[in-house]
Order: sequence, then C-alpha cells, then structure tokens
Amino acid sequence: MYKIYIYRKEDLNDATSFYVDIIISALKKNSIASEIVYAITNISKDDKVIVITLPAFVSVWKHNPKQDITMWFQGIVPEECAMMYSGIKKYWKILYNSLLELFVLHRANRLFFVSGAMKRHYNRKYRYAKDNYVIMPCFNQELHESAFSDEKYCLPSFVYAGSLAEWQCVEETLSLFAQISKVIPNSTLTLLTGEKSKALDLLKKYEIKGAEVKYVPYQELNAELAKYKYGFLIRENIKVNNVATPTKMNSYMSCGIIPVYSNVIGDFKDIFKDLKFKIEVTSFENAVEQLQQIESSKINKDTIMSEYRMLFSNYYSVSYYTESIKNIFQL
Repeated sequence: MYKIYIYRKEDLNDATSFYVDIIISALKKNSIASEIVYAITNISKDDKVIVITLPAFVSVWKHNPKQDITMWFQGIVPEECAMMYSGIKKYWKILYNSLLELFVLHRANRLFFVSGAMKRHYNRKYRYAKDNYVIMPCFNQELHESAFSDEKYCLPSFVYAGSLAEWQCVEETLSLFAQISKVIPNSTLTLLTGEKSKALDLLKKYEIKGAEVKYVPYQELNAELAKYKYGFLIRENIKVNNVATPTKMNSYMSCGIIPVYSNVIGDFKDIFKDLKFKIEVTSFENAVEQLQQIESSKINKDTIMSEYRMLFSNYYSVSYYTESIKNIFQL
C-alpha cells in the first residue's frame, strides 16, 4: 500500500494539496490504494511512501533505511537558503542541504520535479542521470471557460495577486506598470493582497494614482481574477526562479488573464514559446511594445480561449500526467 507521508500538516497548502491529490487520483485510477498519514509510526516497513519535504524524507529513511520512498522536489533548497540566511549560518545551511539533496537524489526510488529546468540543474550539480522521475509543474486550477469574455478584453486592466514579499518583485512590477501607464493612459491596476498599508505606500513611492488595493479570500479569487485582462508575474533572474513553475501563472491563465511575466523561468520559455497571448518581459521597453501591439488589435474571447485550452489539455492537465505517474509507480 502507498502511504503519502506528510511530515507536518502545515506543509500542505492549496498548491501542495492539489499536487498530492493528483498523485492520489492517479494511483486510484490504477487500482492502487493510498492514504495520507502524519505520524511515522503509522508507516510499516513494507509500505511505499511519498514525501514532499527533505526533512520528511530523512525521518522516513532513519525509521527504515530500506523503505521504498518517493520524493517530490518543490524547489532547490540550498539556493533558497542562500537567499534566506547570512554569515556562517548561510554557508552551513547551503552545505547541509546540498549534501541532503545529493543523498535523496541517489537514494529515492522515484522523484517528482516541477520542471525540466530543475532536472537539468540536478544533472549539472550532482550528476543525476536516472530515469526514475516525473516532471509535473506546480498548478492548482483547471481552465475556467466562464472567465473569458469579450468585455474584459476591451480595456487594459492589470492585476497583481499575492504577497508583497521582496522575492515577488512587486517594486519591479509597479515600476513596469508606471512605464505602461505613460504609454497606455487608460490602464488600470489592482493589487490583490492582504498587506494594504504596505501596498499603498509602494503605490505612492512609484507615483501610481487610481490603483485599487483589496483583499479577496481564496475561495473568491477566481471570480475576482476573471475581471482582468493582464496579470503580472515578475521574477529576478536567479537559479531559484530559473527552475520554478510558479502556481500564479496557472491561476492567471485559468481565468483568461494574459500573463506579463519575466523570461527567466526556464520551462515557460519552452512551453509558452508559441503562445500569441502573452507578454514575455525581456526589458520594460520590449514589454510596452508587446502590450501596444495587443492593445492595437481586437481580442476575441474564443480565440484566446482556444489557445489556452490547448495549454490546459496537456501542460496544466491532471489527466495528462496520470499515465506518467502510473508508469513511475510501477518501478
């Protein structure tokens, strides 16, 4: 029996829960039973275990070094530590987690990566060259066709949804919008965040007037996102972002939002290269030029929906990954 072992209940959030549910669904469709457990004492030596964090992997392995363990790599932890810590602690964290990643990569029976770029990163760094993996991006939404309407594509309405943490590049986002609004004066901006005071201060700093700041509960987010034409996803060009597949992209596009995103995310360069309705930011000037081109033409909701539907039929499709998951768990 498969047991999906969650080291801590707080490790499960909206994105991770959806990902785990996909795995459970794939196992079930192939007549393989599974259950989620939070206590290592609920795992027997013959169980096949799936973990979603490095600490959970270590706990299971220490409990039984011969355990059949599958690991889902959500991010590259040493590089994340390099951003989070400083001084001696920073270098200790990088070394410790690098050794841990190396151990897990070569000890795990199966692996999940969130991008091909992540797999290539591990190949370069640790000489990982096995074929015991599945690549499945982070996503938690299917296509909401009711969110596509001709009306919403008539005006240049922009949205940013998320926290105002530095790594989210909100200041760069606002700086870009300030440039956009000079060229496209009727552009509007809405920040969907719970950090209203900080958001208002940032809007003042970048001299953006008329923007709206509001908090929307997660349960109402899709209905809110359906109102907007463009969505910002700006990231710094660093390894952590190069190998990521931000859930925000899936959230935007599921609601018919044209993404305005940095071209630093490795897999998005490949997966989205043929998309017409996108703004791939290589520079502010280039982004503004692309926006002007889209704004100069009329968008038919059926046209953009057809393009996004293709993306959601494979890259962001639960059923698309079921067969790969089935095959990997037969190892």
